[in-house]
Amino acid sequence: WATVRRLGGGDDMKAAALMSSLADDRRDATFIRYDLLVDINARFPRRKPQFHPQMFFGQLENILVVHLPPIPELELEEEQVLLLAHIHRCETTLRKLHTREVPVYTKMGRHEVVDMSAVQCVVGRIPPVPGARPQRWAILDRSGTLQRSYYVPDE
Repeated sequence: WATVRRLGGGDDMKAAALMSSLADDRRDATFIRYDLLVDINARFPRRKPQFHPQMFFGQLENILVVHLPPIPELELEEEQVLLLAHIHRCETTLRKLHTREVPVYTKMGRHEVVDMSAVQCVVGRIPPVPGARPQRWAILDRSGTLQRSYYVPDE
């Protein structure tokens, strides 16, 4: 797929791999914010996993649709369809800009595939100042509290 829309009147998100090259004066709807659960004990294999939600930014490269047939060994009784997002993550840091902290990045990081439900919204980007070093892109997330994931752990 080339485009997916968030339910409830949300954003149209586009897959970068299937888009024609963008002109300088067009919006780039391929950069997104997504939320994942991260194990803060991942570096300590003997500790019990402790998951916390964390916000990420990246470019939506592809939208993948996977049809799974019934698989009794996995207790999958009927066919299921998975909607997945192939994302090229931005290596972000927070930078103070006037009264708020803004995520910025200078390079792209790893590629990852996540459930499409983790993708929250489209974000804007502000290009770096010509000649500035390092060349930092600022990320503009105008969703506020409207597009936030909530994780309720099992007790």
